[in-house]
Amino acid sequence: MKTILLVLSVFTCLIQCLSIDENAFPYIFPNVPPVKDLVNSGFEEDAVLDFIALTKKYGYTSEEHEVITEDGYILTIFRISRGKACNRSEPPDPVVMMHGLLKSSDTFVTPGVGLAYTLADSCYDVWCANVRGNRYSREHVKWDPDKDKEFWQFSFHEHGTIDLATTVDYVLNETKAEKNIKGDFFRRYDAGANKNLENYGQEEPLDYDLAKVTAPVVLICSNDDAIATPKDVERLRDELPNVIDMFTLRDPHWGHLDFTDGNDIPLELAPKVLEYLRVARDGR
Repeated sequence: MKTILLVLSVFTCLIQCLSIDENAFPYIFPNVPPVKDLVNSGFEEDAVLDFIALTKKYGYTSEEHEVITEDGYILTIFRISRGKACNRSEPPDPVVMMHGLLKSSDTFVTPGVGLAYTLADSCYDVWCANVRGNRYSREHVKWDPDKDKEFWQFSFHEHGTIDLATTVDYVLNETKAEKNIKGDFFRRYDAGANKNLENYGQEEPLDYDLAKVTAPVVLICSNDDAIATPKDVERLRDELPNVIDMFTLRDPHWGHLDFTDGNDIPLELAPKVLEYLRVARDGR
């Protein structure tokens, strides 16, 4: 049984990442009222429910897991082990879903279009990750994020090389699945010439060696994505050693945020993702 890694990197507005509930962000929103009071005040209920409550509302059972990274960050992972429409008797293949910058696992459970629901209903064991510092991972074994600046001394480098790696290892251990994923992501954080000299021994940040990425990779892009443009994705395709396919979505107006929040995810994106997952699972 292979573990399948699905990484959807999305840049979006900060407020969507900070979905509000009565326990979520006591430090950013120190006097947040209970959910029922927010709803009575005019907020949509789906906008203020957390991952567990939102999935429960729509008929899915999810679990909360905690992992501790090698540098002491406590990360929360959510699991939807079986969907409503899954009738397979054999153990499902696990899929790890990683959100993009300024987001959280809530990315994948948007009502009506959430890709986690589609995968669970298609009999995958879905694990939705969270990186250090987002609403579900604001704890450390030593530091308080509201008092200790050391808590915030990280970048996307640690998100990929530590947080994602720790999550994948945890899922592999929990599910006893076969390990088939390893490698590093693209370029280290650019801290400026002086700091780069201190950190890396050179003025430019170090590039990641993409030749070390041994996992099969599928790239999905769109022509109207202004952030991850087709030209950039083509460059990534040419540098990665094991690209199975690069697929461009048909919708000419499909933008960057549509990959996680678009109304047509069930029609445009989900079928293609399921197709590739079936190929990875069945070996054909």
